[in-house]
Amino acid sequence: MDWRSVKWAPALVGTALLVASFGCYDNSGLGSAESTPPVALLKGVDSRQSPEQVARWLSDKGLDWAVIEASDLPDGDTRPRFSILEWHVDDFTVGDVSGQTYFSFYNDQLMTLWFYPRDQAGLERIAAEAGLGEKATIVRDGVRLRRNWDFRGEQYIAYEDERLVQEMDAWLTTYS
Repeated sequence: MDWRSVKWAPALVGTALLVASFGCYDNSGLGSAESTPPVALLKGVDSRQSPEQVARWLSDKGLDWAVIEASDLPDGDTRPRFSILEWHVDDFTVGDVSGQTYFSFYNDQLMTLWFYPRDQAGLERIAAEAGLGEKATIVRDGVRLRRNWDFRGEQYIAYEDERLVQEMDAWLTTYS
């Protein structure tokens, strides 16, 4: 399945995930995320992979995905590049826990993976293994792990490349 062939429509979930990832950070002294190595978001899933690489990985696992957001700056915009791509995978597993997952790409680099376990026991097990309490955030080896609730009241665990999120936030602070 080629991700470019999937029909997409703007989705509230994708927009909400993007908005929820915004934050205020001190970006002084940070270099471009492109100059730093990828981080392991999950076992076998590194940040900064291209959509083509992630599509190949998902296909190899027999997983289907749907594009729920694909947005770029309009033609002629003179600001630096800003592109968001959001995918939804309905039947993804983390360890032995099944759930829904959202993959977010910033400028064609995998930035975040948000996992919504199907059952509370699975969520608690993943959170305990990661050392995450309720509404907790931990930064470890360049990965920001967060446990939180979305706008629908559903719990998720986010795996985020901290520096790439900071780079996106810096762009938003400077150019939007």
